[in-house]
Amino acid sequence: MAMLASMTAVSSTSLAAKCCVTPRMCRSMASMGVKARAGGVAANRKLLSVAADSSFLTGGLLRLPSVGGIVERRERRGAVAPRAVSAPASEGLKSLYIAVGIPLVLGFIDAIFNSPLQKWYFDLKKPKWQPPGPIFGGAWSLLYPLMGLASWLVWAEGGFAKQAVPLTLYAVQLVLNLAWQALFFGSKRLGAAFYDIIALDITLVATIVAFQRVNPVAANLLKPYLAWVLFATALSWRLWDLNRDLTAGAGTPPPAASTS
Repeated sequence: MAMLASMTAVSSTSLAAKCCVTPRMCRSMASMGVKARAGGVAANRKLLSVAADSSFLTGGLLRLPSVGGIVERRERRGAVAPRAVSAPASEGLKSLYIAVGIPLVLGFIDAIFNSPLQKWYFDLKKPKWQPPGPIFGGAWSLLYPLMGLASWLVWAEGGFAKQAVPLTLYAVQLVLNLAWQALFFGSKRLGAAFYDIIALDITLVATIVAFQRVNPVAANLLKPYLAWVLFATALSWRLWDLNRDLTAGAGTPPPAASTS
């Protein structure tokens, strides 16, 4: 192996000597080689630096949150290496579980105490385009976790101290969401439920706009929820309109007519 390396070095030296016709040419070729190597190193360092930027990799659409400084990027010898810092990753996962669990658990509890499985609701006049009951349960089982994930992405950008406005709007729309079921199925106030969902529409649009300024991905996660709520708004109006025989105040069904 040593003999082979020696022969390779001699061959390289001989080739360089043959190419260098004059001393000036030799110096010029040597200078060009140094510049080429330097340019290659600089290009590699720049490429690694750009690749480390998540906004470049995702077109600026996705910004990965660093909850409590879970991950810190650093550049060392032209390479990027992740380094764990103050907060453990388990804390970030814990906050994610809480954010996703809040709307999911509250929605589940709301459905238990204000269940649509009631005789008076089955007796209501309904539009032909109303989906079957299981569709509603499946939709909310998907939308509630997406809602929680969106709130977590915004919270991760500085917590409530820095994101008070979007997170407050999020909390308000969640309350309005839960209130609709209580008004419609719990209190049987179809009119009040319709006005509640109109307020939810407005608040949800404001929430999406506020989320967009913080994290576009979080705003996009709420858009299927907005589409579903707009559909529910039309359905809520139609149910109220088809059942005008209900009292305007409490919205309770009129007493059954005597059969005698």
